[in-house]
Amino acid sequence: MGFLFLALKLKTMIHHWLLLVFFLTACSTVGRYKTDEEYWRETKLDHMALNEILAPSNCSRGMEYAKACAAAEAVLAHTDSSVRQENITVAKAYNAYLESLIGAHTMLVPRNKAKEKNTSPDKELQGLGIDLLEHPDGVEISLVRLNSVAYTAALEAQDVILAAKEEASKDWLFFKGMTVFKIIPRLRGEKGTKVSLLVQRGKRQETIQVERKSFIVSPIEAVKRLSGNKNILHLYVNAFYDGDFCHRVSSFLLKQKPYDGIILDLRVNTGGSEKALKCLSSFFLPPKTLLFQESLLKEDLRRPDEIVSVRSEYTEEESFLDSTTPMVVLVSRLTASASEYVAAALQDHERAIIIGETTFGKGTSLTHAYSHPEVPYLNRHSDVELLYVNEIGKRPSGEKIETIGITPDIKIEGVTIALGNKKRRNEKLFRCLKSRRAWTLNEIRKQQRTNPLEKPTPVLSQALTLFQCGI
Repeated sequence: MGFLFLALKLKTMIHHWLLLVFFLTACSTVGRYKTDEEYWRETKLDHMALNEILAPSNCSRGMEYAKACAAAEAVLAHTDSSVRQENITVAKAYNAYLESLIGAHTMLVPRNKAKEKNTSPDKELQGLGIDLLEHPDGVEISLVRLNSVAYTAALEAQDVILAAKEEASKDWLFFKGMTVFKIIPRLRGEKGTKVSLLVQRGKRQETIQVERKSFIVSPIEAVKRLSGNKNILHLYVNAFYDGDFCHRVSSFLLKQKPYDGIILDLRVNTGGSEKALKCLSSFFLPPKTLLFQESLLKEDLRRPDEIVSVRSEYTEEESFLDSTTPMVVLVSRLTASASEYVAAALQDHERAIIIGETTFGKGTSLTHAYSHPEVPYLNRHSDVELLYVNEIGKRPSGEKIETIGITPDIKIEGVTIALGNKKRRNEKLFRCLKSRRAWTLNEIRKQQRTNPLEKPTPVLSQALTLFQCGI
């Protein structure tokens, strides 16, 4: 099919998982921040639109259409009947159809959210400050927001919340068998109220009480830490956005001096602006250093493998700030897209040691379209836009990132460490880490509660130890 459609080449590296799976934040909105549910409620995408693509006349057009319809139906089948009419549920089903029919990462997004994606860095939230995923026994925490109530209470990613009990209640509400949609209102609650959570952490259960409060979510944070007698700058970069990103990062790097080491924390960074990714990389790599290569695909969504051209992106000429300070980069399974490009460049050019979990594996760039023959709703309404893959990227070494991710030099999952990249330098550092006593979880949590801003985790404790190992 050679249909050409109207497309705006707005370069963003948006991590599709957040938009497709719709991470559900246990927070209420304060100020101008809105949840995914609220963005979708502003659109007219409803069951009538979904029924249009799930009509027998469409699903019987061929095997690919039958598979796409089945993907959408599967989403509905696994959704509680009480929320199947919600706009966000319809969007999940519609996007499952599009990804199956057209290709990976293809999805509709609310136009209002797309406009704000890279321009609204600071957000004020009210609630617990956790993002949640489905779990058979309740809900799993996928992300804990820095400086949130959950952060202070030492809740962690991969904790499973089994039940909750309001301060005024004597009875526990167990979440097993409940959908995320039903659990979230129970966790959000009202500002100033307290709730006890029954949390499963590994093989152990514990009860944690938290008070719901407002907190600011900032894409960039920095704290000073100690590793022996060394001052370490811990720079959290939670998102890439346009605007004052470069100024904020450079301000932190300059104002926090002197320091003997840098920890760049990308564990919850799911992507964003390519401009910001280049800026951050340029602070730590010499001018005109290769960052990545991307192959431009033909502007035809039904022929996603036809390459038109290849472009190379390099660091900027004037942003170079620091190429010698020892550096560790923290990554996780949530690290995706633009943040993976940064980690890959720093790893390939041996500028930093990468530690943590293997990253998500999204090595593509997305562009926007406002019409397409396979998306009838898009052709009639202006409240959504279509995102689709238009470039496939490779790291400086020439290896792809898509579906593979970034393998850390040293893998750390919980308190277990393993050698990820068998370079001689990494083997030496790995032996050094193994020879030192790892912090116990009790020691870690004790420090979390006494000084939450300096929250140590197993991966962070190992990162700090690396500076004593002579990186």
